[in-house]
Amino acid sequence: MASTSRKTKSGKSKRSYFRRSLQLVAVIAFGALIYAGWFWFEMRSWKPDTALYPEQGAVIASGTPGVRFETLKAVGASFVYLELGAAGAPPDPGFRQRLAAALEAGLKVGIVQAFAP
Repeated sequence: MASTSRKTKSGKSKRSYFRRSLQLVAVIAFGALIYAGWFWFEMRSWKPDTALYPEQGAVIASGTPGVRFETLKAVGASFVYLELGAAGAPPDPGFRQRLAAALEAGLKVGIVQAFAP
């Protein structure tokens, strides 16, 4: 009988350890989920301090579809840099439309041309 009770005690100890480990993993995962949610919420509206950087803007990569330049203007952007194309590649076919839309929204526009010597 003594050996039977030892097995039970040992089995309970292993289950208890497993349960505690599982609870710890669950608490850590829950904490990570809360942090990720908070980080996402904070970063979706982040922009540099206007006291340090009075002019705010954005860089739009070539091939980026559906940019709403009016929205950029509404949230405080005063300029955009439009990428013309990748280094050594032909200019992006949608560049003209993005340029016209940015100018129509009242933004100053700069053009970025990647250069690889």
